[in-house]
Amino acid sequence: MVCSLIGAFLLVYVAVITFMNILGYPLSKFMLDYQYPFLSIKKNCLFAFIIQLCAMLTLLQAGHIIAFILPVFLIQVLCIFLSIFLSIVTLFYWYSHDQEKRFVMAPLLSLITLCFYLTIFNTY
Repeated sequence: MVCSLIGAFLLVYVAVITFMNILGYPLSKFMLDYQYPFLSIKKNCLFAFIIQLCAMLTLLQAGHIIAFILPVFLIQVLCIFLSIFLSIVTLFYWYSHDQEKRFVMAPLLSLITLCFYLTIFNTY
């Protein structure tokens, strides 16, 4: 339960950085940049912001902080999928050439990923 709260608060921090990117603030050095983006940068950030909010709600539901909106099985599957997805994204951040991504965002995402894994294994 505590891990899901910590992970949700850290996800709020990452979501604020993403939302500030949508508004045009120069924080793109903290975000993953794609060599060939399919959408514009703002649409990519908006999609990432929506995923982060869904991940935060899923983490809070898996930790039994808020009432279940979705079935328990779907929450379990979403938690496992999001933890694997966050593990891959964290590896990309750890192997980034930018120091901001490697020294700020990589440890932050590592803590969020650890909170996801601890929430999965403690509640189910």
